[in-house]
Amino acid sequence: MDAHTAGDGQAWLDLYSDWECVGPAITQALLTPFPPVRAGVDLLRHLLGPRGLKRLQLLIGPVRSVNDSRFAGEAPKLLLATNSQHADIAPRSAGSGTGVRRRRGVPDIHAAALSTVT
Repeated sequence: MDAHTAGDGQAWLDLYSDWECVGPAITQALLTPFPPVRAGVDLLRHLLGPRGLKRLQLLIGPVRSVNDSRFAGEAPKLLLATNSQHADIAPRSAGSGTGVRRRRGVPDIHAAALSTVT
C-alpha cells in the first residue's frame, strides 16, 4: 500500500492493531450467553484507552468514513470496502468499517500493507 500512497501501509497496520484490540471482545460478546458482561468490560477497557475514539469509529462508523479518515490512497480503501461486503453490510451502514476483521483474507497483514497491491 505504501508503494501506491506513502503512509497508507502504516495506517493499515494501525487499523489492524486497533481491530486486534477490540475484535476478541466483540467476538466473545457475540458467542457467549446473554448478558455478555465480561466481554463488555473488556471492550470498554479498550475503548477508554489512548486510541479509544479511533477504535469506536472502527466499530460503529461506515466504511466510507473510516476510509476517508485513515487513508489517502485507493488501495486500502478498496481492500477494506471489499472485506466489509463479505459481511453483507452496505458501505454507508454503521459497523461496515470493521471489514479489517477478515484475518484469513490476507495471509501476511504486514506484507500486504507494505507491498504493491496490483
